[in-house]
Amino acid sequence: MTCRHTLWICCFTCLHRHQVIYTKPFEAFVVRKKFSKDLFPLLRYALAVPRRKCSVQLSKTFPQTQVLEASQTKERSTKQSGKKKAERKRTKTTLSKERRKESIGLVIVESPAKAKTIQKFLPERYVVDSCMGHIRNLPESAKEVPEELKRYPWARLGVNVENNFEPLYTIPKEKTKVVAHLKELVDSCDELILATDEDREGEAIAWHLVQVLQPKVTYKRAVFHEITKEAIIESFQNLRDIQMNLVHAQEARRILDRLVGFTLSPILWKKIAPRLSAGRVQSVALAMIVQRELERIEFRQSLYYNILAKLSLSSHYELNEKKEGITAFLLSFNNKRLASGKDFDPKTGRLKKESTEEDLIHMDLELAENLMKKLMETSTSWKVKSVEKRKLSKKGPAPFITSTLQQESSRRLGFTPGETMRLAQDLYEQGFITYMRTDSPALSNQAKNAAQMCIIQQFGKDYLQDAVSNSSSPKASKLAQEAHEAIRPAGTSFLSPDEVGRQVSPNHRKLYELIYRRTLASQMKNAEFVITSVDIDAFLQDGDVATFHTSGRTVVFEGYLKALNENYGVEDNSDDLGDNSWSQYNKNLPELNEGQELHPFHLEPVMHSTKPPARYTEAALIKALEAEGVGRPSTYASILETLVERKYVLRERNGGRSRTSLVPCLPAISVVKLLNKHFPEITDPKFTASMEETLDDIANGKADHVEYLRSYFLGERGLREKAKEKEKEIDSQEVRVLDLPIRQQKTDEKVQVKVGPYGPYLESVIDSSRKWNILNEVSPEELCSKFIEELVEERKGKFLGYDPQSGGAVFLRKGRFGWFLQVGVGEDDSLSDKEDEGSSIKRVIKNVRLPANVDINSLQLEDCLQWLSLPRILGVDPHTGKEIIANIGRFGPYVGCDGKNVSLKADVGSVFDIDLQTAIDLLSNSANHASRRKSSGTRRRGKVVDVSSETEEK
Repeated sequence: MTCRHTLWICCFTCLHRHQVIYTKPFEAFVVRKKFSKDLFPLLRYALAVPRRKCSVQLSKTFPQTQVLEASQTKERSTKQSGKKKAERKRTKTTLSKERRKESIGLVIVESPAKAKTIQKFLPERYVVDSCMGHIRNLPESAKEVPEELKRYPWARLGVNVENNFEPLYTIPKEKTKVVAHLKELVDSCDELILATDEDREGEAIAWHLVQVLQPKVTYKRAVFHEITKEAIIESFQNLRDIQMNLVHAQEARRILDRLVGFTLSPILWKKIAPRLSAGRVQSVALAMIVQRELERIEFRQSLYYNILAKLSLSSHYELNEKKEGITAFLLSFNNKRLASGKDFDPKTGRLKKESTEEDLIHMDLELAENLMKKLMETSTSWKVKSVEKRKLSKKGPAPFITSTLQQESSRRLGFTPGETMRLAQDLYEQGFITYMRTDSPALSNQAKNAAQMCIIQQFGKDYLQDAVSNSSSPKASKLAQEAHEAIRPAGTSFLSPDEVGRQVSPNHRKLYELIYRRTLASQMKNAEFVITSVDIDAFLQDGDVATFHTSGRTVVFEGYLKALNENYGVEDNSDDLGDNSWSQYNKNLPELNEGQELHPFHLEPVMHSTKPPARYTEAALIKALEAEGVGRPSTYASILETLVERKYVLRERNGGRSRTSLVPCLPAISVVKLLNKHFPEITDPKFTASMEETLDDIANGKADHVEYLRSYFLGERGLREKAKEKEKEIDSQEVRVLDLPIRQQKTDEKVQVKVGPYGPYLESVIDSSRKWNILNEVSPEELCSKFIEELVEERKGKFLGYDPQSGGAVFLRKGRFGWFLQVGVGEDDSLSDKEDEGSSIKRVIKNVRLPANVDINSLQLEDCLQWLSLPRILGVDPHTGKEIIANIGRFGPYVGCDGKNVSLKADVGSVFDIDLQTAIDLLSNSANHASRRKSSGTRRRGKVVDVSSETEEK
């Protein structure tokens, strides 16, 4: 049975629509019109005909028509390279704008996902494409600088500081195809609309597009606060010009970052170590992390005791009445308050001066036990002293913005900011949530209506926020640049987490549910509580009075908490209960009255210890940066990733919890020390805040960006002159020494921590020639006398005997990459740091690395000599005439010949017993396997790639 299909296609050359009829695969008849060359690729792509399987001929069946005939092969190729797919996609985009005779409008946005979303809301005459962010930037390396400009001293900086700070913009190599594609679209369109974000970055992207594409048609800006159909249509009805004040503000920020980084980083290379860097936002975040770590090191723990009392309402207390029990802690004794954690000095561990003057009681274990004996006497009377109740109304949280989403996903789900943004990007591109890079917590009316529908369906009208509360939007932060609405589920009706979960991965579902519940909670009524505080007096026989305190919380109306289950957002309200560590024991107190008698059934002393300030988690650091006005929410993830990638900071799990702490490495402390002393404004959060205020003035037209940059960088007090002066003053030996207190350090083992070009190390204060390398991953808090003793023993090595061949001493030592054997170093010598002047290293004859599975404790000299005999020469390969060896490398035992290595598996044998023939077979089988892989080829990105690197000729 023949299948007949009809379609209409517009020819861009003759501007007429053609009726196309095709009766079988790859055979099409164009009726009434002869098509030109431009229509030929259009038909081919419309019918999915491969380029090499079609031709154009006159039709014999229909006069005055033409036919597009395919070859005999009718199969479509399903395996296409990434390059061909990209070409087809671009061609389709280019040709799709040729569908109609009316004028064609080109809309450019930042990302393909955003383009896909906006395309749904626009008429067919608009073609939406993406520029993939900034299409040009300051040069990242010397290769990007044009040859004719490399002779100028400012070329590497990328900013001509002598000519009004004129930036040198270059198009990165990865953006050349994007720019070429956009130029093709611009040349064939009748109208250009730049729909990038409304903030300064978006305005700058739009300006760069105009400068590079040089459109000959009119161009305008379309801006919107939210990505909804109503907002986009309204923005297209109110187009505006590019605001150069916003462009100048963004350009000033970018130039300022470049000036700070390129001026200070070379100083760090010379004075501390290579490959270090400093940045305006990066250095502030790093200084905050380092400062918190130093506070932890200086912290001294304090111990104090309290008495926990469990009371019942009746004198005949039984186990089945345990629910009626009340837990209280001792508050004061004879009107003298007991000391708590806030009364101790974190640096000395002793009571603060003002606490001592207050005549507090610092209770120890002996005092607590003596008081307990008196309290347990039958003559002691327990009565309720006072009962105070107060109402508490807690408002639901605001919808997510970028920073709060990163904080909550880190706190609730254990996702890093980078992982959160990747998951959110996927959800956005699939149409499940709105744009995830936003500073505005506001919701559109469309979103509010959708949230209200979900609330009514799931919880009822009683939980719906009233009209007055709903009309007010959450207040944005001071530095918010409201480019979008808050992060929320997309659409006029929200999909449930279960519906989305069937289409995405578990992690995507978790993040979507977090956003979904937060959005609903923001539109629900307040949670209502009753907080009860109770004081209980215990009257002792000798007339003393011990006052205990307890409190509880009763939920009167759940409100927004109904939407936030225990896994996604139920918040601990202990802050609302006052300073009480006992509130966790009494969520609901029984009804109590003043003068009511209570009966104790259990007393016990409870030891408390003061806690050091917690390390910053990623969520806590983002919150602190946002509070200080440092950076922008959309940049927090990249800030943290930069600190981790440059090995300034390590991520450390908190005792198996999902949260990760940020631990500074030793080089980071040295960098912060230098900046704090010589460039304090760089690590001062107020510097960034003041810069933001100046940039706001530039954006509002109240300040000139060139004058601001000139005053900051040039002149006698500018950064350039200051850097030149400080570079001469900075003592490299001083900044390399880290002033870290080594805990429990003995007088005869004093060492100091230093950072050199090859990494951190310990140096003896008495004998500077004694040095011990330490790993960069060692946290400052780990440096104690026990760690140093173990490190010295490991670096000194265990003397095992002498090598009969060389006569050198054999030592077992531990280095950066594990245990190894060393021959030739004296018994009392230590590993030295090569970069320090005056250090000497005795001649090392041989080093042999030991595999990880070797038992170090049972290693004897005979075993060591066997390891030292490596590499073994097995013989000559008959195919190549080269020697075949057996040895141990970084990835374990292997056999090798002429630069080609094959790993030895356990079932084949060890390096000590493998014979020549077995090694030849292993090398031959590996060569044959690689040859087969190479001949068949593995297609990757349109190229045939040999997946075996072992057969590559060198």
